[in-house]
Amino acid sequence: MRMLTSSRSFTPALLAGLLCLCCAVSPETRAAELRNGLVFGYDSFIDRFTILEDDTSEVTHEYYIGLDNHLRHYSNSLKYSLRNVFRYGNQSIDEYAEGAFSAGTREGGLVQARADMRLKHFREGSDYEFGNDYLQSNAFLSLGRELRDGLYVASKSRAELVYYDERTDFDYDYRYLDTGLGFELGSFLGRFASLSAAIGHRACPDSTDLSYNRFLAVAEGRLSEGRASFELSASADRRDYEGLTRSSSWNVLTAAGFTWTQTGGASAMLRFESELYRYDTETSTFFDTHFLRGGLRGRLPVSQTAALFAEPRVGRLLCQSYEEERYIEGTVALGFDLFSGGAYWLSATYEPGYRNYLLDENDIYSDFRVNRLSLMGSATVAERVMLTLFVSHDPEYHSRRSDDFSMTLVSASVTLLF
Repeated sequence: MRMLTSSRSFTPALLAGLLCLCCAVSPETRAAELRNGLVFGYDSFIDRFTILEDDTSEVTHEYYIGLDNHLRHYSNSLKYSLRNVFRYGNQSIDEYAEGAFSAGTREGGLVQARADMRLKHFREGSDYEFGNDYLQSNAFLSLGRELRDGLYVASKSRAELVYYDERTDFDYDYRYLDTGLGFELGSFLGRFASLSAAIGHRACPDSTDLSYNRFLAVAEGRLSEGRASFELSASADRRDYEGLTRSSSWNVLTAAGFTWTQTGGASAMLRFESELYRYDTETSTFFDTHFLRGGLRGRLPVSQTAALFAEPRVGRLLCQSYEEERYIEGTVALGFDLFSGGAYWLSATYEPGYRNYLLDENDIYSDFRVNRLSLMGSATVAERVMLTLFVSHDPEYHSRRSDDFSMTLVSASVTLLF
């Protein structure tokens, strides 16, 4: 497996340094909690589609056993966490390590650091058609302090390294680094505002055409008064590619929500989302689009631990250059949430709907019905057994049968804590 020695030691060295630093500066390490778990899990990916009127499916089942070791400590001015997860399965072998460190206070100065590393190896004969061994490492550092009148200022930097065993059209090595400055004002439970900006660079050694310079700006605000609250967020992401393979572009995201909560806990939320792509030079692959969606979400508590919700949604994709891309989609998200402290939680959503492409004779896309289903939850039994479950099923039933498609994901695990 082709790996660079420097990249292989980057994150483990940082994790070891964080642990040594924690032990050196904190006399409270004896209060740290060490938790170990033996994990038995199952992951499944099912992709169904149609070729020449014949139903076809690609199915991947993975069974694995693993170890999950977690060390953490929390106090007023010092927090640290170290975790290592190893999985050995019939399809792949996965090693994951992460560390987090926080020292100081917002008023006197706060240092926060996080780092993680994932090494994934696909076993010989694996059912993953495009399996490609890789190493991925991420690191984050924030230095901040609260100034007068509750204004918090922080410098934030992030690094990401990815190395693949083989170079393909979709898998390529790269190094990414960005740094920036952020401002926060107020309290999130009342009036809150934040503004941040960062500049970054991604370098791809095997293909300079995929390297780019980046500018990212993010603004968020929240206003809460009595039973009403209003939230607004916006981000602008500019990527200037060095080559001619991809055009430089802007990606602008905007979201707004207004929530009214009644005395008994029932609430209504009006939401709006927008995603805009603008390319300097349009091609048949990369072209300008603007997606808009609005919804009205109602939530009704039926007990102290359970609530029902419903949200009608209407979305539309605008595309000036290609009429085939334009559509209107209407769905209704129906579901329930169950929460019981740390013992268990469960969230289920069923979202039926319909997508209508506006071009009558569309040779690329066809109208279809959607029936999205998602289920996720976790429960702890007898304090020593943890159960987790995630299910996602997204079938599309098209007016043109040859376009029928569905994707199903299942992930379940049992963890024995000791």
